[in-house]
Amino acid sequence: MKKHIINMITVIALCQTGCVNQPINQSSYTSGVTAANTEILADSIARYVAYKLPAANSTVTVIPARQNDRLANALTTNLKNRGFGIADDTAPNPSAVPLAYLVTPLENGLLIVIRLNGQEVTNMLIRDTQTKQWSLLNSYTVKGG
Repeated sequence: MKKHIINMITVIALCQTGCVNQPINQSSYTSGVTAANTEILADSIARYVAYKLPAANSTVTVIPARQNDRLANALTTNLKNRGFGIADDTAPNPSAVPLAYLVTPLENGLLIVIRLNGQEVTNMLIRDTQTKQWSLLNSYTVKGG
């Protein structure tokens, strides 16, 4: 298990070192998102957004990975419950903060990349092979630049 965690930390670190001066891509992508992990993914992303932005004074545009994106729907609900305004697709709000994400399988977990307000952060959601419970690996790693 320790070997897997060290490998995952190495992968996360390597993800953070590439192309630091490239503009942040404002599109979302998901793979490996299931009914079993959607809520914890949405909660972990929403907690980071709440850490970075004041809920009562912020409007967020959640950029879905595709139509009927279950993670975007759960994330929108979670952010609303935390007091964030959510920009409507039909009437774009130029002052809204764009929120994009990338979720993809890695080892026995999911790599999470959040793109918020021009900054990119990375974390890992790990599934315990014994208990089948999901948990965040650590705090988020911020991409330098």
